Amino acid sequence: MIKLTLWLAWFLLLFLVCFGLGYPTLNRYSPPATHGLSDSLQYFHLVEHAPHAASGHWKYRILVPFLAKPIYWMVRGHVGSWNPVSFALLVVNSIFCAAGASLLSLLAFKTYQNAMLAVIASLAYLLNFTVANLDLSGLVDSAEAFWFLALTWSLMTRRWVILPLIGLFAGLSKETFVPVAFVFATVWLVSEPKDEWTKASAAIVGMTIVGLATVMVVRSTIDHTLVTPWQIAAQEKVVPAGFLHNLGAIFVSWSLWLTLAWLPFLFFAAKRISKAWYYAAAAGAGTALALGMWNNASGSDTARPIFNVLGPLLALSFALTAQAVQRSVSRSGESLS
Repeated sequence: MIKLTLWLAWFLLLFLVCFGLGYPTLNRYSPPATHGLSDSLQYFHLVEHAPHAASGHWKYRILVPFLAKPIYWMVRGHVGSWNPVSFALLVVNSIFCAAGASLLSLLAFKTYQNAMLAVIASLAYLLNFTVANLDLSGLVDSAEAFWFLALTWSLMTRRWVILPLIGLFAGLSKETFVPVAFVFATVWLVSEPKDEWTKASAAIVGMTIVGLATVMVVRSTIDHTLVTPWQIAAQEKVVPAGFLHNLGAIFVSWSLWLTLAWLPFLFFAAKRISKAWYYAAAAGAGTALALGMWNNASGSDTARPIFNVLGPLLALSFALTAQAVQRSVSRSGESLS
């Protein structure tokens, strides 16, 4: 009971931190009117109206907007100068970001049995450029980021039965989860001991099938026609300038490099990180990059799914490096005394 109370208090604190990070969206700027956040306009339409009010693939990413909708109905006309749609989306996104940071701290504590390390990792995760500037700015990527952390936790603790459920909710969040998660989980599996290969393989296949089926059902229901996986792939393919040109456009994006600013820590702490997680995150990030090249995504659009896969590991690597530096400084102080 005490542990549960502590974790709930920790989650509440992280939620308040997230809400504070996203506070400017309430009345200091409007995400739909801000360059680089134009996608948020579609999600605002989803909250205020129905999927048909939005356009493109944005109208199928329904989990965050639909969770925000009842909050919007309740607060509309009661939040003063705050934008009620922004408020509703901020509450839901803060919950997902705080839940993800809490889960990361749980993973860190379970692995290293160090509470301070867990705290540093979770706070470092929330300090990433992507969280404050994108995940908490009227978009829906906070949910996908949380489901990747849930997937990581399930793989690390070998709770295979949860994977199909993750596929269901992640499919409602964002379609990019399905291919990236399949690669992520498969590489994790082949990097681990094979004593539960059958169960794990079935769970990963089940997650992928459920996720893909969810994406298909949502699209077919909204469009009133059967939508197949190859139709979805064809709709997302936009490569007028070619893959190499798209890759170059992504790699010159400052958003991408601000998101990956802590990448050096991943190499500093490599020896203390699970090899399965390390390889899975690298493969997942590579898949996200390939998808960005496939649909001619901007650097910012590509940075988000890359962060969803790689961000937790970057934050943990920073915490591990900070711990190593602190121990080195302590030993130096002891030798001088």
